[in-house]
Amino acid sequence: MIDFEQDTEQEQAAGPTDSDLRKVATLAERQVELEAEVEHLADELKQAKERLRKVAEVELPELLLNELNMSMFALADGTTVEVKDSLKCSVPKKNLKQVAQWLVDHGHGALVKRDVTLPFDKGQEQQVEDLTNMLLDNGFSQFAVNEAVHTGQLKKLIQELEEEGEDVPLSMFGAYHHKASTVKKK
Repeated sequence: MIDFEQDTEQEQAAGPTDSDLRKVATLAERQVELEAEVEHLADELKQAKERLRKVAEVELPELLLNELNMSMFALADGTTVEVKDSLKCSVPKKNLKQVAQWLVDHGHGALVKRDVTLPFDKGQEQQVEDLTNMLLDNGFSQFAVNEAVHTGQLKKLIQELEEEGEDVPLSMFGAYHHKASTVKKK
């Protein structure tokens, strides 16, 4: 009779076999190859996005608007190409406090989101609960207040303010106007 448990215990006591070590080495090599492939594909994706941006925001709008004096074009198969004004917005981290203050000063403080982060150790559950009522009175001195502005909401606000004729500091907001083409297949 074969005792499989005894065989397994003996194999484990002897350590990994050459076959086991080859499998580990093969899988480790495969992991390194896949990590390199992912890095390469991420770089290719970044380059493809830049090529797309160039065609959609520079080449096609310039051709239609400047050379053909058109903002829309329809192909024989029903595909439409249209160039519209667009707004990009990405608040630079270095301007975040200034942007938040501008929004508050101009009555749009609701767009500024604030997070308070505090470090707590295990077993301080009651202090966490008490904190919601009295932060500083409970002896917490290490905390950070992080502000953020949702760029989609900011973009909408900028568009509304500009439509109302307000002067908006676009560069502070990391915002700029550009032309962008859209292609819709039928």
